[in-house]
Amino acid sequence: NKNVDMVLSALILSDGTPIDVWDWNGWREYCLEDGTPLLVEDNPGSLENHSNWRELLYSEAFPEAAQQGILRYYSELGNRYDILTLLEDAYLVYTFSEEFNNHYVSQYTGIEAWNDHIICCQQNLTIPQERTNGYGDYFCEGTVFDRNTGEVISNFDLFTISPEELEDYLLDQLDQDGTLDRESIQLN
Repeated sequence: NKNVDMVLSALILSDGTPIDVWDWNGWREYCLEDGTPLLVEDNPGSLENHSNWRELLYSEAFPEAAQQGILRYYSELGNRYDILTLLEDAYLVYTFSEEFNNHYVSQYTGIEAWNDHIICCQQNLTIPQERTNGYGDYFCEGTVFDRNTGEVISNFDLFTISPEELEDYLLDQLDQDGTLDRESIQLN
């Protein structure tokens, strides 16, 4: 038995299949009526769910303007996935699989480093690959904020060379064998 905090609601998939939504122990589980989990969402909701975030951001280590600016940025960004799309895909895989492993999605944002001038945050996203069974891809994105204001600082502004020189350098590092289609990559 699960330590269930609350049954949130029921969702209906596009074909009319009902999905129960359960919150328990910091997870949200989307299940068929028979209890089969289709999708597990780790730590759903706001940034407030992350202890690293709460402890660091709300400590006296950062000015209030920086705290508010960073919270505003990530609140406006929101979830990087669409839960209904993920559920539809999980159900499709479930329907056509002999053995089904529930899908898993997680979005975590944390403060990774800081100094007297900047605060570095990282957002990690684990998302199922479309029409596959179980876990999927992992993405990581870093954002740098001004420590006093909480405004986003462009990654290019962190270097002493021009953005064009930096872009050329990074592309050279990616293109060790000379086969990279440089026009298809956008670094900014």
